[in-house]
Amino acid sequence: MFEFLKREKRQQQDSYTDAVVRSVEAQVLGTVKADVASTAAAEICAGLWSRAFASAAVQPSTVATRAVTPDVLAMIGRSLIECGECCFELRIMDGALRACPVGSFAITGGMDPAGWMYELTIPGPSKTTVKNVHSEAVLHFRYGVSPREPWRGVSPLRRASETSGMLGNVERRLREETGGVVGHVIPTPSANPNDEYSDLKDDLKALAGNFALVPSMTDGGWSDPGRGNSPKSDWGVQRIGANPPQTIDMLRSNAAVHVLAACGVPLTLLERSDGTAMREAWRQFLHGSVAPVAQCVEEELVRKLNVRVSLNFDSLFASDLSGRARAFQSMVGGGMDVEKAAALAGLMENA
Repeated sequence: MFEFLKREKRQQQDSYTDAVVRSVEAQVLGTVKADVASTAAAEICAGLWSRAFASAAVQPSTVATRAVTPDVLAMIGRSLIECGECCFELRIMDGALRACPVGSFAITGGMDPAGWMYELTIPGPSKTTVKNVHSEAVLHFRYGVSPREPWRGVSPLRRASETSGMLGNVERRLREETGGVVGHVIPTPSANPNDEYSDLKDDLKALAGNFALVPSMTDGGWSDPGRGNSPKSDWGVQRIGANPPQTIDMLRSNAAVHVLAACGVPLTLLERSDGTAMREAWRQFLHGSVAPVAQCVEEELVRKLNVRVSLNFDSLFASDLSGRARAFQSMVGGGMDVEKAAALAGLMENA
């Protein structure tokens, strides 16, 4: 086992060095790819999913299910959007079952998931642990699973990689645009015509929103009427600063909208709209996005904890109470049984 750890450590060092070299080469060649995960749109999506999952109540409350804390649920919601999957090792610590987050992992085995083996890399503040664990001791949550690789999840940001990449590139271009020199240039007579441009570059670099006094074109003989190349007018006061094309801003907005949609977040949820539209958008997000994915999370918890686990989002669904009440009233008015109508409307749990 000790030899395996030393070998694993060497492999990690080599891969880190390779990654650094590739990063330097990419910067030199100008092929650095923008990271969509660092954009506000991606954080909005990941944050919404993380907070929604963190609010879920895990039922029933048992020794096993207490391992699924709000922190664990928040990591699940965020990781499913950012990475497409999330892995935890089930471990007994201080006499209680804990779900320890895994930094990276590799899977070996055949078609039956019950026989899979996980090679886990578990990060810590001062050291990283690498260990082989059977699948029964691992919680592995997946999103966007492909039948070609049913053992891995795929994030919506990766599925929509072209749009996500475009958003990342646009954000990077805007950052570069707004990160340049900002200020105003004012033409003034030069005290020394022979040295009028010596400090101009330094002045422009130090603008930072201030004013710079630059040599005037009407000074030092430029305004001599006998010269045919005399300028008709002096330099005007010029502002130096970010002026991104409107097209860039439109591309950014359009790409962000599609990233939100790919992550199951209704745009209306973020727009300034009336309360009815906001509640409808929230209802769509919870019922159309969060609840179906939560069922997949529940299935993994049931398999590994041997308890019929459910994630209860009643605290979030309460915002849709008036809509469910209207649905209940319509179904009862149409002749449906009261208990069945209440269950379909989400006003009581199904038997």
